[in-house]
Amino acid sequence: MDTRKRRFSRRSFLKGAGAALALGAGGSLVSACRPTGTEEASAPVPTISLEQKAVDLDFWVTPYWKGKTGKEEGGKEEDYYTWKIEEFNEDYPNVSIKIEFIPSTHEGVAKYDTAVASGNPPDVMHGQSGSHWRYAPQDAIEPFDEWMDPDVVSDLIGPAKDICEYVDGKVYLWPYGMALTGGVFVNRGLFEKAGALELLPATKERDWTVAEFEKAMEAVTGEIDGQQVYGTILMTDWYYQPMQFFYGFGAELYNKYQTEMVINSTEGVECMQWLVDLEHKHGWMTPGTAGRTNDVALRLFQEQKVATYPSQPYYITAFKLQPDLKPDFEWYYCQPPHREGKEIGAEGNIHGYCVAKQDDKDKLAIAMKFVEHLTKPENLEIACWGQGVVPPRKSVLPILEEDPERYVESVLAQHLKPFSRLYSEVVPKAVTPAWDAAFALEKSPQEALDWMVESANKILRETAEQYGWPLE
Repeated sequence: MDTRKRRFSRRSFLKGAGAALALGAGGSLVSACRPTGTEEASAPVPTISLEQKAVDLDFWVTPYWKGKTGKEEGGKEEDYYTWKIEEFNEDYPNVSIKIEFIPSTHEGVAKYDTAVASGNPPDVMHGQSGSHWRYAPQDAIEPFDEWMDPDVVSDLIGPAKDICEYVDGKVYLWPYGMALTGGVFVNRGLFEKAGALELLPATKERDWTVAEFEKAMEAVTGEIDGQQVYGTILMTDWYYQPMQFFYGFGAELYNKYQTEMVINSTEGVECMQWLVDLEHKHGWMTPGTAGRTNDVALRLFQEQKVATYPSQPYYITAFKLQPDLKPDFEWYYCQPPHREGKEIGAEGNIHGYCVAKQDDKDKLAIAMKFVEHLTKPENLEIACWGQGVVPPRKSVLPILEEDPERYVESVLAQHLKPFSRLYSEVVPKAVTPAWDAAFALEKSPQEALDWMVESANKILRETAEQYGWPLE
């Protein structure tokens, strides 16, 4: 019976899962599988040499750049994957890969989810951090552990491997890139005019402590060129931009498996108070944080009314290449600040591939070889520059050494926190209202975070019960 034509069985320890919850050389019989060294972990052995059997693979993927590398003039979205399939067919001419391009929209994500829930997923598909949390409980996708070369596993950046695991400890998403949502953009010219350049991060890593950040914000706040300038600015609709400060205080948003929000810890309350004080006590942050949206924060940074803009690496490329966003001043990208003795942190998404559950061992082996091909180091490098993601392997990270902003991004990627799977539910119903209440001084930081946690955990419990996620 074709696995793709049936509804998948449930794991013994989980209920089924369903709808989307958030919005990213030839192999012989022996070499096709990647056993881990234990009999229990051995991959299914193909029944014949992989070059001898005609195999059809359905491949759904979301293209994120045009051309083969993103640099070709007049490139098309299909160019890269068409090229990679042609390369794969040089080693496996017996494999026919039918490709379908899925848009990077809510509708696109829903199409993946609907295909999986109906029991008719493609054999190989693009996935993001939350995909395996929707598909693994359905027993709809294959784990990669037995197929990944041990050298590849040991080469993965720690957060990349951790985020791609499910609660059973297995990896269900083979990563090709890490997309971050953190970092602080600095208007260097304003600091120069304020005579405060020496207060900016000077190391290659561009790291600074909370105390150093405070001195810089104080020094640049005031009248410059006839207009009032503030040290920094925050918004409350894009929750992950303020959230990076909480990690630098040692707080966490969720527990390990995102089944419980825990931000109302001592460290979380201290950070919330610190952020409120930046605006209401010290006056170093632009007034009116409550209710402010990111588009307003970005505009004020571009108008040079604010000296630093906590945001995400997307703007590294946007500020350089997009005429409508490119600032007319010198800027650079820094780590978020952290307390002495605490590590930085910022949330992010993992992009990779999933393989649908297969009954045919030969087809499974071919699908795994195809994903292995797509995640070779040279292909990770293309995605790094084409899509703007950070390579998930330590051996590939050095390609970012010579780009100052992207080097900082690669450092931050090694402290990546998983992006909220329930973003579309939790943020508008719990996070943004709580932060608005704190910045409007309607609730104390403790009261605001307690309310946030209570509201979010109700959503998390209901979701876990509905879709079969285990609770820690």
